[in-house]
Amino acid sequence: MALLTVTGLVRRFGSLRAVDGLVLSVEPGQIHALIGPNGAGKTTAFNCISGFLAPTAGRIELDGCDVTGWPSHRLVSAGLSRTFQVTKVFDDISVRENVALGVRSRLRMNRRFWPGGAAVSAVTKICDEILDTVGLTARAQSAASELSHGERRVLEIAISLSVAPKLLMLDEPTAGMSAGDAGLIGRLVRQLARTTAVLLVEHDIDLVLGLSDRITVMAQGRAIATGTPEAVSRDAAVQEAYLGRSVDR
Repeated sequence: MALLTVTGLVRRFGSLRAVDGLVLSVEPGQIHALIGPNGAGKTTAFNCISGFLAPTAGRIELDGCDVTGWPSHRLVSAGLSRTFQVTKVFDDISVRENVALGVRSRLRMNRRFWPGGAAVSAVTKICDEILDTVGLTARAQSAASELSHGERRVLEIAISLSVAPKLLMLDEPTAGMSAGDAGLIGRLVRQLARTTAVLLVEHDIDLVLGLSDRITVMAQGRAIATGTPEAVSRDAAVQEAYLGRSVDR
């Protein structure tokens, strides 16, 4: 059974249909990319799925549960976490403390004024495991403001992992990165997909083709193709609307 199922998703802004009948599914352990030209409706669809916009119509199911119209905080509790195009971290606290905020929230500790030693140790252990996974262990004590752009993007992914998501949504995770840093993000996403399904919006088409298990291409609010990277890259409608060239892999 699909972990995420989107059926007939519509989002209108007045007379404009920014998303028009989108159908999408993400399987457990799968990396599914949502791509398309600027204005295709990708970000609007992303925001509807993650609870930052209410759909006008359609149905969204997460792990078999109808979550259509749920707010973002409720979706986090249900197992969905996301990053943003513009990196959102807390600059004035350490890398570890950024991650710890999410861990404490998941363990329902944020309202406990005096957590016990065992609880604090548990949070530290989980934080250290996450930082080790994303490769930020050496920066654990650094203020987030001291990180490079690439490290900040990785920290945002670590924060998203702190709530133990079933589905991780990544919004342009390599935006503004060098080719080397983008490659590191790609390898990290592939590693994370061993335990967490990933839905991503990404403009680096070479990264998408090399990383994704399946791709959905949007144009003018609609999905015009869905399939493997090989099939999508050779689809005539995709060539015309987005790629503009033949892609050999």
